[in-house]
Amino acid sequence: MPWGAVSRGGKTSMEKVMSERLLRLPEVETATGFKHTKLYQLINAGRFPAPVRLGTRAVRWRASQIQEWIDGLSTEKPEPLPSVARQKRAAVPASTSEVVA
Repeated sequence: MPWGAVSRGGKTSMEKVMSERLLRLPEVETATGFKHTKLYQLINAGRFPAPVRLGTRAVRWRASQIQEWIDGLSTEKPEPLPSVARQKRAAVPASTSEVVA
């Protein structure tokens, strides 16, 4: 669709693109109540929208996707994410006698 064409929603393609707000990490943290570590755990688990890459060190999140994620939250307790500490503990031998030289 050309940039000036009107879509079914009544907005031109350019208006639709310009109305989509891109959020920085601090804004996403404020909206969700999670810090960056938890957000990236959720992204890696496929349970949170991935950011849009703008450059080598710049990412943003689509405000509409964050709002959809918030709207989709239920009051049920979610499945826990695998703990990094538990994964590390499983990889370390229980005692030094198990270590083979």
